[in-house]
Amino acid sequence: MKRTGFLAVVIVLMIIASPLFSQMGNYSLIENEPVTRSIEENIPIENTVHSSSYELHDRISISDDLDWVEQNIPGSGTEEDPYVIENLEIKSNIECIFIVYTSKHYVVRNCLLWSDSSQGEGITINHADHGLVENCTIIKKSYGIFVMNTNGLVIRNNSMYNLGRHGVRLSTASNCNVSQNVIRDTLDNGIYCQSSNCRIENNTIWNSSEEAIYMFQCSNSIVLSNSLSNSSAGSYLESCDSITFANNTMFNNDDLGFRNYDSDNCIFSNNSIYDTDGYGVMWNRGDDSSITGNNIGNSSLYGFYLYYSRNCNLSSNSFENDGLVITGSNLLDWKHNINDNTANGKVLGYFYNSTDVLLDGSIFGQVIVVSCTALNIQGGVMSQTDMGIAFYYSENCTVNSTSISDQMIGIYLYGSKSCNITHSIMVNCGILINGGALSQWIHNFTGTTVNGKPVGYFFEETGHTLDDNSLGQIIVVNSTNITIKNYAISKASQSLTFAYSSECNVIESNLSDNYIGARLYDCSNVIFENDTILNTINSGVLVYYSNNCTFRNVTILEASYGIYISDSSECSINESTLSHNEYGVYLRSSAFLNISNSVFENNYEAFYIYYLDNSTIYDCQILNSSNYGLRVYDSNRIVLRECSVKDNLNHGVFLYYSHYGAILSSNITTNEVDGISLFGSDYNLIVNNTVNGNSGYGINAYVFSDYNIIYGNIITSNIGGNGYGYQSTNTWDDSVSVGNYWSDYHGPGTYSIAGPGNNSDRYPQGPPVVLSAHSDVSFLLTMAGASFTWDSFSTEPDNYRIFVDEVINKKGVWDGSA
Repeated sequence: MKRTGFLAVVIVLMIIASPLFSQMGNYSLIENEPVTRSIEENIPIENTVHSSSYELHDRISISDDLDWVEQNIPGSGTEEDPYVIENLEIKSNIECIFIVYTSKHYVVRNCLLWSDSSQGEGITINHADHGLVENCTIIKKSYGIFVMNTNGLVIRNNSMYNLGRHGVRLSTASNCNVSQNVIRDTLDNGIYCQSSNCRIENNTIWNSSEEAIYMFQCSNSIVLSNSLSNSSAGSYLESCDSITFANNTMFNNDDLGFRNYDSDNCIFSNNSIYDTDGYGVMWNRGDDSSITGNNIGNSSLYGFYLYYSRNCNLSSNSFENDGLVITGSNLLDWKHNINDNTANGKVLGYFYNSTDVLLDGSIFGQVIVVSCTALNIQGGVMSQTDMGIAFYYSENCTVNSTSISDQMIGIYLYGSKSCNITHSIMVNCGILINGGALSQWIHNFTGTTVNGKPVGYFFEETGHTLDDNSLGQIIVVNSTNITIKNYAISKASQSLTFAYSSECNVIESNLSDNYIGARLYDCSNVIFENDTILNTINSGVLVYYSNNCTFRNVTILEASYGIYISDSSECSINESTLSHNEYGVYLRSSAFLNISNSVFENNYEAFYIYYLDNSTIYDCQILNSSNYGLRVYDSNRIVLRECSVKDNLNHGVFLYYSHYGAILSSNITTNEVDGISLFGSDYNLIVNNTVNGNSGYGINAYVFSDYNIIYGNIITSNIGGNGYGYQSTNTWDDSVSVGNYWSDYHGPGTYSIAGPGNNSDRYPQGPPVVLSAHSDVSFLLTMAGASFTWDSFSTEPDNYRIFVDEVINKKGVWDGSA
């Protein structure tokens, strides 16, 4: 409980000031628009498709069948003579039109619906079948049209834009038709559908901050002939079944043209997907589906990524400057019916379980080989198909005298053995190997070049120093004491590969413009020192199953993952700079990592940590992330010490179900949400930090976070509040004599922590009241009385009392001014 403390100064007159915390929020001035037709001045000419002769009208609310008559809505509610709401302009900061629990037929037509600032719904419909909404314009609402528990609704020819959430949302509806609508500038989806047996057709949607069309747990629905552009993704199906997605056009989308996640038995046909700044199509865990007749082109990542899916039919698809990439964890994930597809006008070849096949490479734009033996590709030119040739689980296969160029991966050898890549030419791409056994890393690269230089393949070699920059790509397998120095390797798919190797060094080298800069697989004691790794599509450095590897004074810029470490231990990152990456460091399923004296700046997230134990981050700068500074999931004994975590656009430090860690002596300031946030995290120590100026709470011990100890911290001026405790079991002092310094505490007594945990700091400190000192006061006593001024000041005032001869003369609220 906060108590008022008094500072007494006695001459003849005594002033006592008790400033208590006065929390101020952020405010902005909002001018309300008058209810006039002037809103139409903000409608672009191309979207002003309805009559301008609207009648101004109050909000309409229909809650049962009787309301239609009581509100004098014309019509009788039959199919032949529905109730009609039309030609109205309605401004409301909740729903403009609210129709629920009615069995009548109705039409909403040619209305202008809007609000001041994206509030409420344009139209809400719930348990109201037999409806038609057409030719309406809906502007600056949260939702354009929100439909729940309704059957057979038709939504057509409407224009919706500048919306805070969705244009159209269908939740637990059925047999609805959404067609010929124009939806743009939504902060969520253009159309959100969680319904069955619906039809979404001929809509034009652009500038959605999320997917233009998002379908979740839908079934037996059709999405046909829509134009979806300039959004986060064209469309996303999640956990759906039996969706037909056909004849749609998706272009200029930011992350994905189309994504399917965990949606089976779908038909994806005759769509055009092009100019995507990401994957054209990501088909993730979508089994038993038909993918036919699509045109996919100019994606910045894979054209079609078939990911952990089974038994799909891919036929008659055309790829232009794009291709097909398949991945999975079981051979069945590569078993599909793939035929009659083309890549850059040539055959996209797919071969499964074939033996002793000789192929004329000249007819192929891309070749995918799965579970084959002795398949031989002779000659050919393959360019700009994402991955030129891929061998999965294949043996004794050959690529000879083939030219491959401008690929993310020139030739991919995945789980394959004893392949021969001979006398082939790769330009602006190279070779990538992946496998879970040493035998899958043993291949022959005789006479093959990358960017005009030989492929350097070192198998069971010892004691070499490579410093003449004569190799286009370097692959080190089962070797020791290999040093690579002063090398510059670019556009080689993966500049450096180390597998089953130890005591190797990469010194003062530059790796750039690759799919992966360097890969370590099952290695130990590999050191990267004074290296620069730039502009990699995937990882700057990818580390799997490796121990005691060191990255010292390494600079990594413009990668999806600066350094990705998985299933490894006792690795370290020291004195390095990782900036402008999607993730600075991604750490998972590892232990005993040490990261120190490094700068992580201007990444999407500086640290993403998952299943990491017994690791330390020391004296690092974690700055200006677009999301979290440090995000830790399901990890134990992670220590953050003497770090600066500043100006990140989400939580500075976020612990999620992570235990027995410590945040010590760090500056965690001016982050956009909480400085330190705990969720489901127990037994952590938060001591001697400065937590200042964060937009949320300074320290937030949120739900399911127990037995954390928090003391010795300076916690000041956090906008949401300095502290929050959800559980009752956390301790906000050392249980002896040391609590925290709180900018909003002025004593005496304990400091109460906000939140339902009823926590308190029993030994708090706070800023003192400041009163200016004066010499003796002289004044003239007249019949009118006497007056004088004594200046006083407090940083966070609350009230004052004035005593004359030890008796309260005056008291009141003090604004802190002199």
